[in-house]
Amino acid sequence: MSEKKVQDDFKYDSGVWTGCIDPPGDSRRTLGRILLSCMRNRPEHVGQIDGDTGEEDTYASMSDRAVRCALWFNKQNLKSRDCIAICTDNHLNTVVPVLAAIFTGIIFHPWWDMNLDQDTVRHFLKLGEPKVVFIDEEISEVVEKVIDDLGMETKIVTFQDAPRGNSLQAILKEQELEEVERFDCTDIEDANQPGIFMCTSGSTGYPKCVVQSYNWLEKCLDIFPEESTSDNTILWFSKISWTAAVAGNLGAIRHSATVILNKSGTVNAACAITEKYKIKCMVMTTAIASELFRREERSHDLSSVKYVIYGGSTVTENLDSSLRTLFPNACLVLAYGATEVGICLRRRESSKKFGSSGRVQKNFQIKVVDPETGRTCGKNERGEIRVRAPNVMFHYHKDPESTQKVVDSDGWYCSGDFGYYDADGDFFIIDRLGDVIKYKIILPVVPSVVENVILKYPGVSDAAVVAKPDALDVEQPMAFVTINAGYNVTETAIIKFVEDHLPDHMKLRGGVKILEKMPRVHSGKISRKCLREMAKAFAEL
Repeated sequence: MSEKKVQDDFKYDSGVWTGCIDPPGDSRRTLGRILLSCMRNRPEHVGQIDGDTGEEDTYASMSDRAVRCALWFNKQNLKSRDCIAICTDNHLNTVVPVLAAIFTGIIFHPWWDMNLDQDTVRHFLKLGEPKVVFIDEEISEVVEKVIDDLGMETKIVTFQDAPRGNSLQAILKEQELEEVERFDCTDIEDANQPGIFMCTSGSTGYPKCVVQSYNWLEKCLDIFPEESTSDNTILWFSKISWTAAVAGNLGAIRHSATVILNKSGTVNAACAITEKYKIKCMVMTTAIASELFRREERSHDLSSVKYVIYGGSTVTENLDSSLRTLFPNACLVLAYGATEVGICLRRRESSKKFGSSGRVQKNFQIKVVDPETGRTCGKNERGEIRVRAPNVMFHYHKDPESTQKVVDSDGWYCSGDFGYYDADGDFFIIDRLGDVIKYKIILPVVPSVVENVILKYPGVSDAAVVAKPDALDVEQPMAFVTINAGYNVTETAIIKFVEDHLPDHMKLRGGVKILEKMPRVHSGKISRKCLREMAKAFAEL
């Protein structure tokens, strides 16, 4: 490969792949007006449908509720850089405070809505210091108690009618029709001012808080290909605390898509909704994609799906190829990115390289770096994926130490992902650097390589390999697996299967543990932290 390689959509120079760069634009102070105009121009368009009840919500109704909420924000004297928090499931009103925050130029902070104990609530409240929290009634008492314990003056607004405090319906009714009709969005003082606090996955502890700008939010309007969303029905599995749901809601309005809400979050319910509403575009994590393919119920008709956008963790070749049989009429778009940077790699249907995460996207630079020496790697050399772009996160809110660890002095985000690129500029993500097992220190074991072999054993539904501490070997590979109903699989059989298919240093010397259910974090990814703790406990027995 020549030192310099240039195509219409990217260029390569000295180990760095650069997507085409947008020319400087205007001040980008109009995101709220763009969204409000899209809704007001098509008032009768159905913007979202409750997949469980069939209730339809038009742009006229959505914009009316969002404007009324924005008016209430103004009356609470909320200003630029003030924060509101949102903690709820997917329903027709989830997007209302999101839009209201954008209309008024304040920051919104979506919280996890699962496993929300007092300690997690305290963590979120201290991070964002929200002036208002929009929550479901069933958790309002817990949140109220923590607010009182911290001595904060944060207001609580419940999405459901509640016997105490404010409800969303109550504050919407307080606003006069004349005020709604003459409402105009607040100008953003600076396109780079904070617009959203996004939670990280929390796979290593409490989630960190990624600070992203209004400019980043505007980029979300086109995070999905326009042809996959424009005037189409769209379904995703994410809650509003994840980038896919934030970008999905904003992009759907921009391109007049109709969002079908899957409140239960189960794949069987999603399949039924897909068949009923003839879903055209589905957005899902790799974990959901795997669950979809493994499910035993295959009676639903998924032929309406024309676009499947998936990503979020390492994709096995088996899953990658299997999705083509599950969605025979769909264009499969594999996306790679992070909360800190957004989607920086995307593989289109034209690529036939199973397991590839695709090529650099516009406005991004990507390179692979040897984590030991800092040397920029060439083609097919493995190292850490690093990303640079105008919209790389500002920082982790109130966490300068963690920020310094992942963003270097030249603005490169250190992903912690281990991978490489080939001569065509296609990138392959192998695993997390921190997950690589150091067998006898000098013999690294990449967990995904072992997992891919285990997943080929008949009856295995899921597999995760982590490091088990050992006095002599330092770390040994240990596997945790789940088994499909009706199969009789033993730990000994899996150990022998891996031994027959992989080199000696990749043997499961740490053993195998069959679980009824794989532990997962809120994003749906396998909780390797939990599995490492289990492996450590087994080592201490």
